[in-house]
Amino acid sequence: MAEELDLEVSLALVASFEAILREDFLLRTSEAGNGILNVRLAALRDRLGERTALEDLLDVWKEAYPDAGKAVGEFKQVVQFRHWLAHGRQGYQKGFAGFDPWVVRRRASAVQSSIPDIPMLVDWES
Repeated sequence: MAEELDLEVSLALVASFEAILREDFLLRTSEAGNGILNVRLAALRDRLGERTALEDLLDVWKEAYPDAGKAVGEFKQVVQFRHWLAHGRQGYQKGFAGFDPWVVRRRASAVQSSIPDIPMLVDWES
């Protein structure tokens, strides 16, 4: 049961991070911002709409902050883990062994610390 609880907490964490990034996406693309990130996000919204995949949003962040590439790539693995969890855990996903809430939080924190403009995902004070 502890393992199942870890999976459910991991799913909830990634879902909350996704909600934060999506809200930021909608906010940045509804304002008249002219920064390179806002322009790239607006172009993505024009091309794919409001329900753009989280992976596409992360790719835009990675393009704007190339030094964050490794952290973003590892966080994208967490997003794939979330998809696997949310869509019935079809088939054994060997690469997801060991993904627990602490791994999810650590990877979100790495993205947060490597990209200065990203919204707060992990609040280490609480």
